[in-house]
Amino acid sequence: MTIMIEMLRNEGSVSANADKWPSVNPDDLQSLVKEAFEVFGTFCLGDFVPRLDRFSPQGLKKRMSNLTEKFDELVQIIFRRP
Repeated sequence: MTIMIEMLRNEGSVSANADKWPSVNPDDLQSLVKEAFEVFGTFCLGDFVPRLDRFSPQGLKKRMSNLTEKFDELVQIIFRRP
């Protein structure tokens, strides 16, 4: 993760076309990865009580959905770079 953050920080300053490159805030990337580890490590009640799975009492499905959207946006920004 540290390597990715350094790459994102340095590419904008090294490039002659820095104004054309979309910016990615390294702090946002770090918080996104931390949130992903938190969600992946959370105990899910639906895994042990199948009847509760469809209700998602902890809100994990919504959090994972939001997380995948954020990661998708990040990947789109990285691949759109000239």
